[in-house]
Amino acid sequence: MAVCFCFDEKHTISNERMKMIIEDYKANVYASTNKQNADFIIEVWRFFSEISSVKFEDSGIYLVLNAMFSALRTIYAEDSQEFNGIIYPSAGTEGKGLNIVLTPDAVETYLELEDVIMQRVERVDNVPYTLNSYPITEITSVKQRTYNIMGIGDFYRF
Repeated sequence: MAVCFCFDEKHTISNERMKMIIEDYKANVYASTNKQNADFIIEVWRFFSEISSVKFEDSGIYLVLNAMFSALRTIYAEDSQEFNGIIYPSAGTEGKGLNIVLTPDAVETYLELEDVIMQRVERVDNVPYTLNSYPITEITSVKQRTYNIMGIGDFYRF
């Protein structure tokens, strides 16, 4: 199970699957408690969605998100439920992008590294939300969880 903090319209309007997930979650909340409690729960999720999508001068506000993440991991562990991570709006893109945080157990259980490549990513001056990305190594296959980065000299540039 992954927890989604994307209760904002930016993400639910542009992503039909996410909208469906959020709507199903809301329906379950309203079905499991009275309206006053459900309204409060939904408002808490909206709050976390909002603070995760905005850049703050004081980075201490993000400690609230870390505390929530830690609390969720603890609650799910106490109930012997799987907790794989969270999805939340990216403050670095003013909420337009998403951040996905996976627990180490989720990575070990569900993902397998097949190929490795190093990329250089640079911001384009004076063009918001625009990046240039290009390879700086060859693609290398992973064998028995090991790999050897090759060809750095052929691709690397500034």
